[in-house]
Amino acid sequence: MHMKLIHRLTVYTQGYKRFAVLRGTSGPQHQPFMALAEPNTTELAGTVIGCALAWSGNFDSTVEVDQYQHSRLTIGLEPDTFEWQLKPNSSFQTPEAVLTWTNTGFNGMSQVFHDFSHQLMPSQTNIPSVLNTWETLTFAVSESKVQHLIEHAHQLGLQMLVLDDGWFVNRNGENGQLGDWYVDPIKFPNGLKPLAQQAHHHRMKFGLWVEPEMITTNSQLYQQHPDWVLQYVDRTPITARHQLVLDLSQAAVRDHLVTTLTNLVQNNQLDYFKWDMNRHLTQVGSTRLPAAQQGELYYRYVCGIYDILTRLKRACPKLIIENCSAGGGRFDFGMLPYTNQTWISDLTDPVDRATIENGFSYLFPPRIFSNHITASPNAQNGRITPFETRLQLACIGQLGLELNPKQLAPSEQQLLRGALIKYQQLKSTFIKAHFYRLPTTRHVVAWLLVTADKKQAICCYLNGLNSAVKTQHPLPLHYLDAELTYSDSSGNSYTGHQLNTMGIPLKPTNADFTSQLIYLRQS
Repeated sequence: MHMKLIHRLTVYTQGYKRFAVLRGTSGPQHQPFMALAEPNTTELAGTVIGCALAWSGNFDSTVEVDQYQHSRLTIGLEPDTFEWQLKPNSSFQTPEAVLTWTNTGFNGMSQVFHDFSHQLMPSQTNIPSVLNTWETLTFAVSESKVQHLIEHAHQLGLQMLVLDDGWFVNRNGENGQLGDWYVDPIKFPNGLKPLAQQAHHHRMKFGLWVEPEMITTNSQLYQQHPDWVLQYVDRTPITARHQLVLDLSQAAVRDHLVTTLTNLVQNNQLDYFKWDMNRHLTQVGSTRLPAAQQGELYYRYVCGIYDILTRLKRACPKLIIENCSAGGGRFDFGMLPYTNQTWISDLTDPVDRATIENGFSYLFPPRIFSNHITASPNAQNGRITPFETRLQLACIGQLGLELNPKQLAPSEQQLLRGALIKYQQLKSTFIKAHFYRLPTTRHVVAWLLVTADKKQAICCYLNGLNSAVKTQHPLPLHYLDAELTYSDSSGNSYTGHQLNTMGIPLKPTNADFTSQLIYLRQS
């Protein structure tokens, strides 16, 4: 059967196509995922075969259409960077692949993968709304600045303060002392524990940014253990962002990281880690493995990160971990059992971010996505967007704030407070709601979240550029119960059949990049 490959939405003809990663980790370049779809398959209808690898390292995926129009899909470990000595009476565990089939289009495929994600993820679902310090303070953090941000976050109704990069010794830029996870006594003369206690006094949580897998050559750890990094013998180490990568195949390295991170959590009463990983693997050699086993290192590295996270969660069972691999990296089914949420991109412009979320939603439900409101104009692309748009889109996922709250106008602060109250009221209801991408040509994205009993729903859509022609364009919702009657927050009533077929009316807009968040419930 001739089918379409949606890994990059490439229409397939006879031939062979390969997607692979040789960087050491899965990433935004290529997902360990492929799907085959019949021609003309849509979000709503059509046959799709989806396949994903539950693995966070190098992988290889291929699809071939032969001369008889037979399609063959394979996915597994990348063979050029993988070797393993399988000795007598021993065994080897391959990564597992997840396969699904549906005849209800891409949304049908996504529903299966979303259900699988819910099964894999940690049981903790009450992820707090957060104020992160990065885009406000960058490396220039201090005790007094963080104290003030905790108070502002509390006044706004946020539930956690996360102290990002710059908190540890000699860390005033990217060339700072990565690997020595000791609190900077100049910036924080009383340590971090009083800040955590301040947050806890307000019934807030307190979190910290870490990048445990990386190390700089000016760190004490590197001076003491230069043999702990990935390296080739008698070669000058190659740094990226001034960093080298620790060799997680070594038990001593893993033990050190588990002990260091556990002590950091327990001694400072931490509730959360933002776990970053900002470079790929190079010079993948180990000082501990014999020459005949150097080809095992890529595989052993991934097993090493799984081992560290397993032991850390065991020692600190209430710890919330955000997967943040430079934004969108290492976001795969292999990491889901160990992390509560994922930072999907460093591009925080809401329009681009919505497009990124839309793509990730083919595999993952929005409860995983960390969505933060940032300043406008956006720092990455300069786009100007309404505060309400940034706020409403951030509510689809794990809501956070990544700007100086002092810069918010009084009207914006009031809007945020009200939205946070509503967000917390609805969060438990919609945490496992069915998520659908709605077909539309007029908007950048259109999404629908529906509870399992179909008695409540949220429709979110984002306009693109404003038009001078002010007409209403109803948006068909497709997935509501046709027999029920629904009401919106303005008191308007619709039948489910009406909303599914004729659609919900969208208000005309007078500005670019406006959004609407419509809550529907059974009348």
